[in-house]
Amino acid sequence: MQRAIELRRLEQQPWPKNLFGEPASLATILAVAAQLSEQADEDPHNVCPCGCGRAHKNNVAQTVRNPYGRSFDVMYFWSEACKNKWNQKRIGRPTSVS
Repeated sequence: MQRAIELRRLEQQPWPKNLFGEPASLATILAVAAQLSEQADEDPHNVCPCGCGRAHKNNVAQTVRNPYGRSFDVMYFWSEACKNKWNQKRIGRPTSVS
C-alpha cells in the first residue's frame, strides 16, 4: 500500500523544464546529471575520512550513531583497510602498519 502511494506521487511529478520554460529533452536531463556527477567527484567531502586523501566513491560504508539524536550517520571509506584504520584511531588504539 505504501509503495503504491509513493509510485503515485512520482507519477504526478512534473517533467523538468529547460531555461525557456519548455519541457526538457531526455538528452539534456542526462547531460545535467553527468555534469552533477562530475562535480560530486571533485567535491572535497568525497575524500576518505581516514586521512589517506583518496576519493572514497562510496565503496565501503559504515554507520555511526549520531550524537545528537537516535539516528545514524553513514561514513564512506576508500577501502576496508581505511575503515579499520579510522576505527582504530577513533577507539584510541595504535594502528598496525601493513
